[in-house]
Amino acid sequence: MLYFVNIILLLLVHLVLVDGINDLPTSSEEFIASYTCNSNDVLKLLEQQEEGGFFNWVVAARHATHQSGWEVNITSSETNDTDNSNKYYARVFDLLNYSRINNLLPESIGVDEICHKGMETQYQHDLSDDNDIEKPNKYIPSESWTNLWNVCHKQLSSYERLSSTCIDIPGAVVKSSADKANNPCNRKYRMVDGAHRICLRKYLLLLLHGELSEIEYLNESINMQKKQLIEIYNQSMFIVLNQTVFESMLMDDDPHTTWARDKPFLVKAITHDLQLDWKEWMGRVMNRVDERKSNFTLSTSNQDMSRDEL
Repeated sequence: MLYFVNIILLLLVHLVLVDGINDLPTSSEEFIASYTCNSNDVLKLLEQQEEGGFFNWVVAARHATHQSGWEVNITSSETNDTDNSNKYYARVFDLLNYSRINNLLPESIGVDEICHKGMETQYQHDLSDDNDIEKPNKYIPSESWTNLWNVCHKQLSSYERLSSTCIDIPGAVVKSSADKANNPCNRKYRMVDGAHRICLRKYLLLLLHGELSEIEYLNESINMQKKQLIEIYNQSMFIVLNQTVFESMLMDDDPHTTWARDKPFLVKAITHDLQLDWKEWMGRVMNRVDERKSNFTLSTSNQDMSRDEL
C-alpha cells in the first residue's frame, strides 16, 4: 500500500513540475514582455499593501542558513570563538529595511558571480527522475537546459511565485569576506533574496543564446539586438550587504512560523510615514536600475553608429 502511495505522490510532483515548465515563455520577446518592469510598475506594487501586496510578502520572507553548505559561523568579538548558536534565519524585511535606512542603492553584478540556493551539489536535481520534462524551447541546447534545471528546478517550477515576478527588481546579496567565501559555490556573493528572479534571468539568457545560435532567419539588426540583450541581462542590479551586517541580523526564529504568525500585527506597525519613506527609497533603487538600462542602450547605440560610419 505504501509503495502505491509513494508512486502517486511522485506522479503528482511530476505533474506540478511539468505544469510549471509549460507556463514558461518560449521566446525572449515573450519573456521580456512578461517578466521585466520599470520604476513605475514597482511603485504601484508598493501601493497595494492593503490588498496583500509587497509588504505582506516581504514580512514573512526569510533566508535560512541551516542547510548543509549554507551555514554561517559567527566569530565572537569578545572570545574569538566560533558560535553557531542556532541563529538560522535572516528576515528579508530586516535586510531590506537596513538598506532603506542606510540608503543603499543597487550595484551591477555579473550573474555568474552569485551563488543562490540550488547551486550547491547536495541540492542539485537528478534529471533521471523527470527525464520526460522537455526543454521549453527547441533552440535551447539540451546540455544548457539540463544544467539550468539542475540548479533552478524549484524556482522555475513554482508558477505561483513566477506569475508575479519582475526580474528588474534588485535582489539582495552578501559579499564574501576577503579571506573566505560565505557560500558553498565559492562565489564572490551569497544571494539572500531573489533566487526566483535570478533563475528566470538565467532562463532568459538561455533563450537569447539559443535564438542567436540556431535561428537562421535573423538579420544583422536582430542579431545585434540579441547580443546587446545578452550583455544587458548578463549583469543584474543587487543591494549589497557586508558579512558583518548580515550576521548581526541572524535569529533563531523562523518567520514562517513565528513572524509570519504575527504578520497582521507587523504589517499594521508599518506606518504611513514608513510606507512613504520606503516608497521613496524604492523609487531611487528603481531609478538606478532604469538608468543602467538606458545608459547601456545608449552606449551600444553609439557603438553601432560608429561601426556604420566605418
